[in-house]
Amino acid sequence: MAAEPKAKKYTLNDLDWGKVVYGPMLTEKTLKDKGMLICHFGSSKDRRPEEVLKSIQKNIAGADGQIVGVAVEFYSTLSTKDTAELVKLAKSCGVEFSIALGLKKRPPGFGNFIPYCYVVNSKKAIIYSGIFGGPEFEEAIKEAAIPVANPGDKPKDAKKEADSKADPKKAA
Repeated sequence: MAAEPKAKKYTLNDLDWGKVVYGPMLTEKTLKDKGMLICHFGSSKDRRPEEVLKSIQKNIAGADGQIVGVAVEFYSTLSTKDTAELVKLAKSCGVEFSIALGLKKRPPGFGNFIPYCYVVNSKKAIIYSGIFGGPEFEEAIKEAAIPVANPGDKPKDAKKEADSKADPKKAA
């Protein structure tokens, strides 16, 4: 019998969005050892973007700084005026995460509906792909907020580390 092929695990590299127009810039340093919530949404009024942005903010705030949020406006054809309206909307919603324009690349299986989101763990593997909300989504958010240890890493001895910081002469 032949073994079944392993399903490909998708990572953050399988996603690509356009220019960040609001919020903090995303760098390797800001993303290090943190999970991510990436949500695609439409900024047109009939898609209720305020609710989506506030929900993202609520999920990120509940993770105590362990999850970085990115809202990606799905339609990359926004004019300068529309982009300014989006930034104004983000400010009025009290958004503290990044908002980017347009989706250049996405893994297979992306739903043609929005809001659609990805939850990424601290090792940048996609652990959830689907609709925003629900029990599976909530479980993925909890999992993303937990740092993933590298295989072979030894747990740090907090007491030993605290002693060495307290008095460097005693540690020697």
